Amino acid sequence: MDNIEKIIGKKVRDARLKLGLSQSALAKSAKTSLTTINRLEKGHQFPHSSTLTEITKALGISISDIYMQETKANDSNDRATRILKVQERLNRLSDKQLEDLEDSLDQIELNTSAIIVSKIR
Repeated sequence: MDNIEKIIGKKVRDARLKLGLSQSALAKSAKTSLTTINRLEKGHQFPHSSTLTEITKALGISISDIYMQETKANDSNDRATRILKVQERLNRLSDKQLEDLEDSLDQIELNTSAIIVSKIR
């Protein structure tokens, strides 16, 4: 299991089974289709961020838990792997989400620059 879709799918499946939920019950609780849950768990589909948010809410876990556990389990902290994972997620953002993200990154850069300047003085 080496792609992120399969890893996320396994995490969702494991959490669902731990709660004793069927795929159908999870789909209903997460306001999505049974097909989506099935494809996600098999690693055939990368979920849209809003879908993954609803699924993780229904499972009582956070999105960051899924990604953090995946990183620890696979020891994939190298920069190239992390960049690829971020790129996969970026490809699924709407234009508005991408614009908001760019604004956030601009703010982070400004804050970082201000911190560096204050340390120099």
